[in-house]
Amino acid sequence: MPASAKSTQMASPRGFQGSSPVSADLLSIRQHLTYKASIGINDFSFLQQAYSIQVADQLMAKIRTLLDQEFGGLRVHRRHQVFVVNHHCEESLIAGVLRVQFHSRQLPLPATRLGQGLSDLCGVPLAWGVGRTLEAAELQRQSKRRV
Repeated sequence: MPASAKSTQMASPRGFQGSSPVSADLLSIRQHLTYKASIGINDFSFLQQAYSIQVADQLMAKIRTLLDQEFGGLRVHRRHQVFVVNHHCEESLIAGVLRVQFHSRQLPLPATRLGQGLSDLCGVPLAWGVGRTLEAAELQRQSKRRV
């Protein structure tokens, strides 16, 4: 065997030799997490207007930190102004979301709003929904949302 052919075979990925096509499946934990939660701040646009865009973004970052601590960063992703959490157990997902909701109510808001006096809000109010699909979770979240 010529030296150039031998080096080509050894350099192929994962020890596959020759020019035969190889297929691989992407391994992802998300494939096995059948329940989804949609979590968002109640009336996020109001927070942006009442305080500032920077304050609202800081609150979103704090909510993301709470979700990451509860579920791990790989299960949480952001979709527009809503966070999506994937989980394998519906009861565990709901319990975790309730803990995040409790801790979000403990987050301090600025004492004053733009152009107004003291804030009457206590913590960051969250709305959430759980379902087997993201659409079902989003519908449930929107029905729970208080305007």
